[in-house]
Amino acid sequence: MGRDMKISVVTVCKNEARVIERTVLSVVSQTYSSVEYIIMDGRSIDGTLDVVDKYKGLCRVYSSADSGIYDAMNRGLASATGDYIIFINAGDYFVHEDVLSKCAAFISGHDEFDVFYGNLFYYNPVTGAGWMWKPMKRRRLTMFMECLPHPATFFSRQAFERNGPFDTSFQIAGDFEWFVRGMEKNHLRYGHIDTLVTLFHEGGVSTKPSHQNLHEEEKERIKKMHYSRTDRLLFSLGAFVQKNVKFIF
Repeated sequence: MGRDMKISVVTVCKNEARVIERTVLSVVSQTYSSVEYIIMDGRSIDGTLDVVDKYKGLCRVYSSADSGIYDAMNRGLASATGDYIIFINAGDYFVHEDVLSKCAAFISGHDEFDVFYGNLFYYNPVTGAGWMWKPMKRRRLTMFMECLPHPATFFSRQAFERNGPFDTSFQIAGDFEWFVRGMEKNHLRYGHIDTLVTLFHEGGVSTKPSHQNLHEEEKERIKKMHYSRTDRLLFSLGAFVQKNVKFIF
């Protein structure tokens, strides 16, 4: 690129005054030199903007009504100028100040990939339990089985140019649809950065028990959109074997 690769970090939030600061601090404290930070606020009324205002010299803040998470993410994408974009949720945070430097070094040496996904620590603040999520290598079967962790994923600008924005008809699983569309329709290449990138706090929209039925319904709609009936049957069988027999495909 002839210069430091620019990374855009986008946080979508609404009424997150209690947790937004730890997210902001984890971004603005990064040692990587070429970062822009964009906060897309959905017209918060709880003091979120007062918290964010303390860092106004270190980020760009847009506050306007939106039609949902993926509409806000698309707006953040449209405002971003980076070579790579990562979406980190309010309340989540980068695990240390050198995360972006470490990931940028890896990305710079692997231009054969369009999207890079790292590892994520999944934390439940109520129970105190947590576990490391190291996603499986992306093949058609593993993409069918599970979504990638978008708070630990770096999307190249070219990937969005080829694959388009997030589908706003989804409330919860729009990132899964984007990843599947990228593999099945537009042949994006996915590369793994084997490092811990983000701590993810359980409790967001996609992890609330009340939303699980909708989440499953949306995932089934996505599979019908992008996989043939035969592929769905074969991949469902493959997923069962992978999970229950420990057979490595």
